[in-house]
Amino acid sequence: MLCSYLQSVSLSLSDLVSRARSSISGAPSAEERAALAQDETPSRPLKQIAEPATARDSLRRQMNRWDDQLHRYPLLHTLEEATGVKKVYLAAFAVLSMFAVLILGLGANALCELVGFCYPVYASFKTIEEPEPEVVRQWLTYWVVYAWFFTVESISDRILSWVPFYFLLKLLFLLWCQLPAYRGAAVVYRSVVRPLVRPYSLHIDTSANVVSAAASVTAHRVSSRLRSHSAAFGRKLSFQADRLKESIKSLSPSSPTIPEANDEEKKTQ
Repeated sequence: MLCSYLQSVSLSLSDLVSRARSSISGAPSAEERAALAQDETPSRPLKQIAEPATARDSLRRQMNRWDDQLHRYPLLHTLEEATGVKKVYLAAFAVLSMFAVLILGLGANALCELVGFCYPVYASFKTIEEPEPEVVRQWLTYWVVYAWFFTVESISDRILSWVPFYFLLKLLFLLWCQLPAYRGAAVVYRSVVRPLVRPYSLHIDTSANVVSAAASVTAHRVSSRLRSHSAAFGRKLSFQADRLKESIKSLSPSSPTIPEANDEEKKTQ
């Protein structure tokens, strides 16, 4: 009995001491920590339940932001008014349809060629009409990279045809190269094309000059020979035409002459 009483007294004293220390230091006691832990346990499911609603709201806000950005495209605005479907859904349907075409392979090569040519050609046309040094450099870089890519693709066509989703990767690469937000053509030019071509640029220029001079000399010789042969052929042709005319005249019969009546015959008549 006495031992249990002393034990309870010691526990109460230790509890009082811990509370006094916590009040002085500002830290919660063991009982308070346990109560806080019990109070916090039911709030966790509420957070887990609230997370999906927050994700849906953020997704809705993002889609509204994309819809506002697509407002500058008149075609999507016209389709939205005609169908009643938001522009973001129409754009998503177009993108998914394009990816389906690329994955299935139906007209995928033609689609890649259109994407690789149509917008760059129009942008290059605008650059020619309103030249800006930075934009001119961008599209010159793109066409250099596209020429290299087309050459490599033509050489290794049989190998690349076995690559899974090749046309999808090609479309993404072309978009990455041509879009001004990414300018991937400049990256490819600096990392691949320039290191390969720059060390041999002097030799290439020398060879090009030699080939150009040889081609000009050959073209001059060929043109002079063609002129001489054409002149000789023209003279021969005119000579043959003259002979043909003379032979036709010699073969044609002379027209019969009708004698005119005398004055006396005219009077008797």
